[in-house]
Amino acid sequence: MVLSTIMNGVDWSPESCLALLVCALGSLSTSFGPSHDAMPGTIAYNNAMAFFQAAQKRLGLLISSDELIGPQCLFLAGVFMMCVFQPLKAWRYFLQALAGCQQLPFLAQENQEKYHGISDGSHPQDHAIDTLQQAVYWSAWKSEREVRSTNYMPDFVNDMSTNIYPPFFPTPPAPRTELDTSADPRREREQISWYFYLAEISLRRLTARMSAGMMELQAQHENQQSFLAAMAAVVPEHEAQVNSWISSLPPNLSFEAPPEEDDVCRFVLRGHAINLFELIYWPFISAYLTCEDLSRSFASTSSNIAHYAERSLHYHLVRLTLNKPGYRHRHHGTNPMMQTCSRSALVLLGASIKSETTRAQGTDRGGTTVTLPQGWQEGIDDIVDLLDYWGNETRDFGKIRTVLDQGRMPANGSASWTYAPQTYM
Repeated sequence: MVLSTIMNGVDWSPESCLALLVCALGSLSTSFGPSHDAMPGTIAYNNAMAFFQAAQKRLGLLISSDELIGPQCLFLAGVFMMCVFQPLKAWRYFLQALAGCQQLPFLAQENQEKYHGISDGSHPQDHAIDTLQQAVYWSAWKSEREVRSTNYMPDFVNDMSTNIYPPFFPTPPAPRTELDTSADPRREREQISWYFYLAEISLRRLTARMSAGMMELQAQHENQQSFLAAMAAVVPEHEAQVNSWISSLPPNLSFEAPPEEDDVCRFVLRGHAINLFELIYWPFISAYLTCEDLSRSFASTSSNIAHYAERSLHYHLVRLTLNKPGYRHRHHGTNPMMQTCSRSALVLLGASIKSETTRAQGTDRGGTTVTLPQGWQEGIDDIVDLLDYWGNETRDFGKIRTVLDQGRMPANGSASWTYAPQTYM
């Protein structure tokens, strides 16, 4: 397609729009590592913007298109906007792409029933379902939800309930499972991609169920102490559910491999698992940070709160450690990574300040403190550097950078900075 556009010239066809978007994203793409050659002012960045601006002039013609190439182009436009730190504009494109997918043949009720064996009660059969349609649909679906969940959309509620999730899972390329995928890297990659979609959607549903359960539990208790006691009782069950999901991953996505060997699919799934652990322990680290005297306010549960607060801090540092190799790499997940890592850095800094304050007040008040994981100071330093590196492209993190920079100064002067490797999961 791109070669055809080069040979025949750019016109106003959907194919030319798609080719221009591919060229725009290709211009920004670099091998994993610092993206120095794709920063504003470079030839690659200027070329990318020129390609995208040309594609934009053709996107309007695709809004009413019934062809798959319409949502395909809109989705890639959203990916480009994420790469250049425009998440709200990216969300508009993802939303339009998802809207354009609603009439795709594979989503028709009769096709879904036919494939999943609902109509006759039989087991799922291998049916010819367009895998490209599914790839575009699920990519648009999850991207729209991810961006919406981290940005304020007045007329779009966050999806904390499983009842607005699609009633089906992505379909692996079953007709090819009997073939030796290792002999065909393209087929092997396709299979890994589909298992990735299955794993990610199942984890999203687990996250939604846990979140809804935590909110229901909070509504059942009149005060924070009883809620935290109830939460402490269910944490082992929640941890077991996450670990069960981790153990169910296929070998090519298994977390047993060291993080240094992660491909993009395993890297993303590992990050999502950390997000869920963060959710599980959030009530406890929140109570620790906001309560003036934990041992007095939560006398019966202070030990549980401190224990799970320390677990929370562990995973916040794990997040920073895992993401550090990609801090200066431009991709469509850089902005969300900066959001989650900044949050973790703020939590670690807050816990440090709280612990120092409690110790300064003396032990006669019976204050409860937590032990921060080794290496948290370097983690905060790295986040400040991360926000500096991308600071000219997005102003969204300016205040966070200032808070972290000012807050780390006392720590720099009062503690020896040591680092110990983290156990990931």
